[in-house]
Amino acid sequence: MILKNLQKNDKILKMRKVLIVDDDKELLEDLKAELSKDRNLYRVEFAHDGAEALKKLKKEDYDLVITDIKMPAMDGVQLITEILNCGKWTHVLVASGETTMRMMSMDKMRQMQRFGVLNYIFKPYLPSSLRKIIRETLAKIDQADTITGISLPTVLQMMELEAKTGVLRVKSGGKHGALFFTRGTLVDAVTGTKTGLDAAIEILTWDNVQLRIEYVPHHRERTIKNSIAFLVLEAARKRDEK
Repeated sequence: MILKNLQKNDKILKMRKVLIVDDDKELLEDLKAELSKDRNLYRVEFAHDGAEALKKLKKEDYDLVITDIKMPAMDGVQLITEILNCGKWTHVLVASGETTMRMMSMDKMRQMQRFGVLNYIFKPYLPSSLRKIIRETLAKIDQADTITGISLPTVLQMMELEAKTGVLRVKSGGKHGALFFTRGTLVDAVTGTKTGLDAAIEILTWDNVQLRIEYVPHHRERTIKNSIAFLVLEAARKRDEK
């Protein structure tokens, strides 16, 4: 495959960072004890509500956020929304009680999936079970490729040609973006408060980009109907205008 041959696998993996958000103090203490067994694999931080979690997320990046839904100050849905509003996108697991989950409407569930929710975990759960889920999820995220020496439009065309599914993470200076592919189709994009077509065109105007493909399920609905060729031309036009 062309893309595989041109990619450089991330052999040296950085220490992953996980943020767990829950107002159950007893549960958090149990998790601290259990997850400390994996301290050589990833770093874990804790927040007691969405407001505290958001402060942490604004200061640094996390590879995985695990959040309860029903919390004081700011609930899980608001937290996930605010993560996008502050210009970031991250992988999210929702861990909440079955009753809370059942009370959520289908529209709300679909909305949360669009925000980056990978899966749902029903509470109560054993700390050892969550430890296993974290390890498995981070392993999927680490099945990634860092791309060098290839332009972003070329990578998009290769993703399409080879029918790849995953998240193409893009960085340029302090800007972050994500392009979501499903079997080679660019279905959605996000950067800051922009999503869909506007986000994809914005990302394509960036210079000196760093690219990383994470082969994880993303559950994003298709909001981009245009071809990659159209996006590249629109981005070039915007660059000329600037």
